[in-house]
Amino acid sequence: MGSGGGGLAANGDATWLHASYPSIFWNSPGGDFVPQPSATRTVGTLGFHTWQTSIALVADVQHWLQNPNANFGWLMLGEESSPSAKRFDTREATDPALRPRLIVHFTTTPVAPMAWGAIKSLYR
Repeated sequence: MGSGGGGLAANGDATWLHASYPSIFWNSPGGDFVPQPSATRTVGTLGFHTWQTSIALVADVQHWLQNPNANFGWLMLGEESSPSAKRFDTREATDPALRPRLIVHFTTTPVAPMAWGAIKSLYR
């Protein structure tokens, strides 16, 4: 079938009931996820889409850096009140230009030098 047409689950697939088909189930049908979104965006057109940063997105990435085994990525949850289909490629896409990317921009805050007396007092 074509994209969005559905198909039979293969070993390791995530389904409505399975975190990893056929033996690992979600605790709740549809998947286990934090109910409050880290970010939202309307996706109504073809093309590439960017989610703006938020405190919650930064917290997610920081948590993954500190706990790599807890990095299961983000769930994209759509408005399901009317029939629709959206395709998002994954890291396995054959065309690297279509693979999703997480771009992290780091900024540093300059730290004022400490006076010698303050440094000395740390070692008393």
